Amino acid sequence: MTLHTHTLYDMAEKNALAFGSAPCIVSGGAELSFARFLDRVNAAASHMASLGLSAGERVAIVSGNNPEYLIALVAASRLRALAVAVNWRLSAEEIGHVLSDTSPRLVLADAPRMSSLAGTMKSLGLPCPLVDLASLGEGRSCEALPEPPEGPSGDDPFLIIHTAAVSGKARGAVLSHHNMVLAALQSAARFQLSEKDACLGFLPFFHILQLVLTFAAMVAGGKNVVQEKFDPDDCLRQISAHRVSLMGSFPPILAEITKAAERAEEIPRSLRAVVGIDAPANIEPFQKIFATDFFLLYGQTETSGPVTLGPSRERPGSAGRPTALAMVKVVGECGIAPCKDNPGEIYIRGPLVFRGYWEGGKMDGPTFSDGWHKTGDLGYMDQAGYLFFAGRKPERELIKPGGENVFPAEVEAVLLSHEEVVEAVVIGVPDPRFGEAIRALCVKKEGSSLSEKELIEFVAGRIARYKKPREVIFVESLPRAAAGGVCRKTVKERYGAGQ
Repeated sequence: MTLHTHTLYDMAEKNALAFGSAPCIVSGGAELSFARFLDRVNAAASHMASLGLSAGERVAIVSGNNPEYLIALVAASRLRALAVAVNWRLSAEEIGHVLSDTSPRLVLADAPRMSSLAGTMKSLGLPCPLVDLASLGEGRSCEALPEPPEGPSGDDPFLIIHTAAVSGKARGAVLSHHNMVLAALQSAARFQLSEKDACLGFLPFFHILQLVLTFAAMVAGGKNVVQEKFDPDDCLRQISAHRVSLMGSFPPILAEITKAAERAEEIPRSLRAVVGIDAPANIEPFQKIFATDFFLLYGQTETSGPVTLGPSRERPGSAGRPTALAMVKVVGECGIAPCKDNPGEIYIRGPLVFRGYWEGGKMDGPTFSDGWHKTGDLGYMDQAGYLFFAGRKPERELIKPGGENVFPAEVEAVLLSHEEVVEAVVIGVPDPRFGEAIRALCVKKEGSSLSEKELIEFVAGRIARYKKPREVIFVESLPRAAAGGVCRKTVKERYGAGQ
């Protein structure tokens, strides 16, 4: 290791000394201390090394939330391997793409996904071991753990999360050791976390926001309460039982928790901050009931999570101001200053920006411009430095149903693979529950009897079900741009209203 390197493993080693027997992770009634967490990490790293995993190689994790997931991540950090956080909600074909793209030396999975994953790996001819995550490191001695490899720095790749399916196939955003540590430290400082705090983790661990908040609590010596999946009533119980002070949220979580609170006999008052994205109609009643702040954000996987943050009532409509480790600017076209009526592209610079995209077994550089990361997102900043998000650039359109990223190109590719669909375009429309919903405009072959329901199920059978259109509108033709392609702007103007 190099002089200036600090990894998640270093954090775990330090915390084992500093906080020892204090609770690190609570899940399903079981508790894991900081000292025991390090023991489990070392045993897992020893196990993974015995299976051939070494520095620079990939270990894919396909699992719901559990303590073993976090143990595996930190164990990968110890070995200087790259962890691939796979979205388990993807279809078998999409998971196959992620595995083919990263060529893992080892695949870890929880019990519910072992069987289907084994089938996917067999169809790909992937020769690496498939290990039940629950048994990782079981009964192993840490004496066989190899010494940390010499040479790698904190700026070397550590985590791959697939996103940015602009061209129809997801690309793996590569985050470094320091990306993750600095993002965690930044959030710990912003929310003034300490060993007295507890973070509730029900957003999936393949999502950058949950990972950042989880490690923010951990780096501060706080406790992480891990939930396998979101349940509003259980969420209230966990907040109350563990005096949870921090959690993340995407639609429709706030609305569901608010409904649960209205049924509850007692409202927990420990929450200090909830971080995410939602509409004022959901944020305001939640804040009133729980007497807490909801922090709106702007960020990407490519920026290691949030790069702007702010309490929703501080500057309504904004995504807050730049965080401590992010430089943010908005660049207009042709020298025109960005404003509400003429938003520009959001650029990011600083130590949170990712290393590049992983494609075909190697890391490819992202598109930078004069030392800035071009996000593909549109917005503007006011004179006080608050960022206002205004959507995606047309060529990089993104839809976010319930906080998940869905790129129109990947849905359109599936629609067009149906033999009775001639043309298709996919757009996002307002949705009161999930924030956005997917709407498809399709031109059928002449004489086709294809129904909306049939086409929606066709899509759901080929990619993750959350990516299927909520509705399909069949049209005679789609508006064309001057260059001959479909004009997305006109499509959105005609068909983009919510219902």
